[in-house]
This record gives sequence, structure tokens and C-alpha cells, in this order.
Amino acid sequence: MNNKELTAILKEVHNKHFPRKLKRLSAEFYPYQSIKQTVKWNAFFINIRISIHFKSAPAEILEIISLLLLAKVYRYKVSPDIRNIYQQYVEQIKSQLPAKKPGILKNYNSQGLYFNLRDIFNVLNQMYFTNELQVKNIGWSKKTSFRRLGFYNEERDLLVISKIFDSDKVPEEVIYYLVYHEMLHILLPIKRLNGRRIVHARKFKELEKQYPDYSKINKWIESNLMKLL
Repeated sequence: MNNKELTAILKEVHNKHFPRKLKRLSAEFYPYQSIKQTVKWNAFFINIRISIHFKSAPAEILEIISLLLLAKVYRYKVSPDIRNIYQQYVEQIKSQLPAKKPGILKNYNSQGLYFNLRDIFNVLNQMYFTNELQVKNIGWSKKTSFRRLGFYNEERDLLVISKIFDSDKVPEEVIYYLVYHEMLHILLPIKRLNGRRIVHARKFKELEKQYPDYSKINKWIESNLMKLL
């Protein structure tokens, strides 16, 4: 399969499901290291990029991927059965890929200028999780981030908080809440339902809202995030 053939599949899917939408269409296989697909569009064109790992995929799978990406553009609801077919094929490809080498974690330091994330984790673990949670690596982000406030990577057992919050301008309870949020991801791992990743399930949201001053802290973050320079 080449890019020209992939574009032809995209056009066929587009004409079948969205015949009244006039767009210039293009598609290409892209050397993403991971199993990843992306779509870019504006009023005049749509371009999709599909991981090169799908270059040998059957046309039926490429049609499904094209539909899933077009669904993002047009806010079209794709049936769970179609998403399940895609997800099953993804799992098949993952099983054939070489194992990833663990990343270097030495640059993630739990001790910041004002807060120690490991100490905060331990306090929260005792208060809310009966000391049942464990994390191998925890630290401040390498780069300043306003968009990604924190994350937990299960594969690397790594919990990170954006270093924008390691500031004397930030109330201590905000740091505690951010760490608590990521600890919930350890407690409640990401699940899949009908081909969709469920990151913040109902139980997650319930536990998050039980945190003391939940609303007050989130309002503080919303009002002050861009002031943390």
C-alpha cells in the first residue's frame, strides 16, 4: 500500500459517509514510532497521517481508520463494533512490535525548589490510600508546561507534576491536590470500553471531588495558572 492508494481509500470512505462535504483530501503513511494516527483540517482540506505500522494492513482496516479520523472532523458517531475491530487490530500490531526500552528517568527529581513530591506522595498515601499505593519514579517535569499539569505513566511507573507549580506563589494545598489526582490514576488505571480509552471514569471523578476544597483549588488553578511565570 502506498500513499496514493491510501488517499484513494480516504476519498472512497469520505464520499460514502459524507457525500455533501466538499474537501480536498490527502492521506499518507507517517513514520510515527508509536501506533498513532492524526488528522488536520480546515474549511478547504483534510489531511490524515497513519502510522507506518499499518502499511501492510488490509484495506478494510484502513477504511475503518479513515472513518474514525473523518468522524473527528465531522463529529460523526462511529459504532462500537467498528471501534472494536480497530482496537483488536491495534492489539495485534502491538504484539508484533519490539519491546520498548525503558526511558532514562534520572532527570526527574522529586525535590524541587519549594516542594518535595515524594514527601507529599507519602503523606497522601497514608491519609487517603492506607499506604497501599506505590510509585517507583516521581518528580517535577523537565519542561515548563501550562497545558499538561501532570501525568502518570503506568508503563514507566512514573508520576510527574509540571514544574510551573514549584513556586512560592503556589499554595501547598494545590500541590497536594495535583499529586492526589495523579495517584488516582495509579489506583484506577485507564480502561477501554467499546474501543475508547476511559481516563477519568465515574469512580475517578467521585474520588477526585471528595478531595478537601476540590472546587476552591480548581478555581485557583484556573485563575492563576498563566500568572506562574
